[in-house]
Amino acid sequence: MGIVNQQERGYGGALLAGFAAAQAPYIITMDADLSHPPEFLKDFWKLRDEADLLIASRYVAGGQADMGAGRRILSHILNRTYALVLGLKLRDISSGFRMYDRNVLTNLDLKARDFDALEEILVKVYINGGRVREVPFHYQARNAGKSHAKLVKFGWAFTKTLARMGRLRYSK
Repeated sequence: MGIVNQQERGYGGALLAGFAAAQAPYIITMDADLSHPPEFLKDFWKLRDEADLLIASRYVAGGQADMGAGRRILSHILNRTYALVLGLKLRDISSGFRMYDRNVLTNLDLKARDFDALEEILVKVYINGGRVREVPFHYQARNAGKSHAKLVKFGWAFTKTLARMGRLRYSK
C-alpha cells in the first residue's frame, strides 16, 4: 500500500482514512515517533484471537509509562474519568497503540476527528459486543519532536466526546 491521503481533518480523520485503505484482517495504529516500538507487535500478534481490539496499556500490571509528571497526571485523570463515567473496566483508554480486527471497525460512524476518536472507537466497539483486552506495555516518551496536542482544545474535545459516549453507552 502506498501513501494514504486523508480527506477529513485531525487524528480521527487520519484513522478513518487508514481504516478505509487497509485491506488486511488486522489493523495496527501506532505513533511514528518510535514511542510505540514495532517490536511490540509480536505481543499483539500472539493475542490476536483473544480480542477484537487489543490496547497496549501503560497502566495494567506489567505496563509502565516513562513521561513527565504533569502529563502522567493528566493521562490518569482522563483515563480514570472515562472508565468511571462509562463503566469500562479498562485502565488505558487513551492509548493509540492498538490492534483491531478489521471486522469491528465497519459501520462505527465516528463523529470525533481529533485524538478523542480513540475513546469513541473503544466505546462503540465495546457496546457492539466487541472483546477488548489490554496488553502490558512500556511506554517511553519521544526523544525528539514536539507534540501537536493543545491542552484546552483537547480538554474540550474529550469533554464533548465523554458526554456523547455516555449518552450512547447508557442508551442501549
